[in-house]
Amino acid sequence: MNSGPPDPETQEEKQAPPEAVAGYGTPGLRAYLEKYHGHFTDEALTAALVKAGYPADAVRDGFSYVADREASAPIRAQARRIVIGLYLVGYVVLVAGMFASGLAQRDQFLGVLPGIIGSAVLTFILGIAFLIAIDWVGRKRIGAANLSGALGVLVALPVVLWVIVTGLCVATTGIPFYWVGSLRQ
Repeated sequence: MNSGPPDPETQEEKQAPPEAVAGYGTPGLRAYLEKYHGHFTDEALTAALVKAGYPADAVRDGFSYVADREASAPIRAQARRIVIGLYLVGYVVLVAGMFASGLAQRDQFLGVLPGIIGSAVLTFILGIAFLIAIDWVGRKRIGAANLSGALGVLVALPVVLWVIVTGLCVATTGIPFYWVGSLRQ
């Protein structure tokens, strides 16, 4: 008789995986595999899913999906960092431009007002674009065989959104970037 606590790794290997529920479709299958993959053998997971009513082809596709997600995780993390940096730098530059432009054209009090209003509008619009971009990076399926061009694919839409939003912001607010030259002095 063993007097010590049971080893969790050995304990998991002996247990069957939790019962799968077939009513959740493909998202439920993927969530189940993402949660239990690595804790139980593929054969045990397959048996539980087939017993729950999932077709064997759907289970194979689910394992393929999980493998793709695991293989592309480092690239997704890098793409996420690029997108966050791009949107953060763009936001700071545009807000600074709005305040500098307003102060250069008006007196001290009224010069701040366009910067405040513009910053509020920019925060809302760039925030929506940022959420779309981060969602894209997190959801876009990248196959394990196509990892070489995955970073470009993951960053393409966020960059296009950023260019559109920041370009429209510069065009509608009339930010003259002449103040950049004055920063060097």
